[in-house]
Amino acid sequence: ELRQEDVRIMALALASPALLVLLHQGPLGGKQTRPLDWEMFVTAHVDAFLRAYGTGYEGPAEPGAEAAFAQ
Repeated sequence: ELRQEDVRIMALALASPALLVLLHQGPLGGKQTRPLDWEMFVTAHVDAFLRAYGTGYEGPAEPGAEAAFAQ
């Protein structure tokens, strides 16, 4: 569950670093000179986002909501 904050700011805080990493690793050539482990980045970034905007409480799923994670 997330705190009641400005959704636009939260969306930018979540998406912008990932877009910058993709830009750096792709068109700017970072993958050849300074490769970055995408999975490690995403895990660290989502953890940081949830620490910043999370309530520490996982609310109940909305009716009909279902999550599936690839293993």
